[in-house]
Amino acid sequence: MPGTDATMDQTTDTADLDPGDETSVVVTAAAAVPPEQVWHTLVERTSDWWSTPYLAPDAEPMRLEAHLGGRVWSGSRTADGGTGQLHGTIRAFDPPERLEVGSVLVPGAYAGSITITVERTGLGSEVRVEQMARGRVDATVEERISTGWTQLLARLTDLADR
Repeated sequence: MPGTDATMDQTTDTADLDPGDETSVVVTAAAAVPPEQVWHTLVERTSDWWSTPYLAPDAEPMRLEAHLGGRVWSGSRTADGGTGQLHGTIRAFDPPERLEVGSVLVPGAYAGSITITVERTGLGSEVRVEQMARGRVDATVEERISTGWTQLLARLTDLADR
């Protein structure tokens, strides 16, 4: 059974930024399968684990184009690749170890990213998500991010374990 551990860490580079300008939320989960199986679920079954209630009301499923420069969006697949709301662009794609999505915004942020890493362990894999945001992110938004990723990783690892 997958386990999750959420930690929040707020850091500041005081040389250039006001306190509270950079927020980092880190969540980890264990999967009893190898990284390749977790990676397949992560990128090929995205809409199965990243869905309601972690999308805007009435939004279509979350999707990603599994390659460097690919889009991450909620919407439908069409002949031109898809329509809907763009959530970010893949700026690192290193199967089966690392996926980084840039231009991810949350309320109060002017920049952000999500980095997902999958590491082999003696019992399978550890999945780690770090969501970074620059700007004035309220503590309640941080808590929602942490809670959301904890639940999303539980879904991801559960699907990967099947």
